[in-house]
Amino acid sequence: MHIQQFCGEREDETLLDLIPFLIKLAGAVDVRNVGHRYREYMFNKRRKELTDIRKFNEEKVADRDEIASESQTKPLISNSLSQKEPINPLKETEFCKK
Repeated sequence: MHIQQFCGEREDETLLDLIPFLIKLAGAVDVRNVGHRYREYMFNKRRKELTDIRKFNEEKVADRDEIASESQTKPLISNSLSQKEPINPLKETEFCKK
């Protein structure tokens, strides 16, 4: 198993990323195939990440489709509002009389 050299960068999280794998490996009876196990672990981890991303995107598309279908069934302006007389800004009101 090859790990990049640590050069003191604060953002280097290589060893932190290995913790879940090393914990899983600690329970194994035979660790001689550590390279193979690591590749398998990373493959499964990446597959899970991609599955999570796909599910997230599918939910967003479903939400967008639901919003789109709702907007098609609801009028933008209700009939009761559209039948009222238009607002005349020059019309006298109790606050502003000519």
